[in-house]
Amino acid sequence: TLINCLGLLDKPTSGDILIDNKNYKEFTLKDEEYYRAKVFGFVFQDYQLLEELSVKENIKLGLSLISDLENCEQRIKEIISKVDLVGFEDRSVKELSGGEKQRVAIARALIKNPRIVFADEPTGNLDEKTSEIILNILKEMKSLMEILNENNLISEKNKNNINQITEKVLRYKIE
Repeated sequence: TLINCLGLLDKPTSGDILIDNKNYKEFTLKDEEYYRAKVFGFVFQDYQLLEELSVKENIKLGLSLISDLENCEQRIKEIISKVDLVGFEDRSVKELSGGEKQRVAIARALIKNPRIVFADEPTGNLDEKTSEIILNILKEMKSLMEILNENNLISEKNKNNINQITEKVLRYKIE
């Protein structure tokens, strides 16, 4: 819920969210669409991929609101290489492992070069090796905001990795 509110996917029932020193309550629908399309990237814990589409098609969705899709092939090739999915471009998402799906989700978020990436426990359901791969990919991002639920256990190693890859860490606790 917190990521959805901060990312302007849902409206909070109380409180304020300031984005670029502007209260979200003042945003028009067009403002919200602009931020979701161009400023924010999202990596959801459950991937939010379209199973019937290929890896490449899922990544291309990240560009669909901001770019001429005819001229994005090179960019897609670069991001697929960055997340180590070369050779998987035409594979159906339902054929992928959890770590591979997470890399597709990360590629979709990063393809548009967002200023802020909201990552909901991007390594929460992954083994240690795949978690390390995912965190290394995210380390390259300087604008990542990791939202950590203090009620979840996070290994010391992952805490250290998260501190290395983020400029801002927002911690919250659910009572």
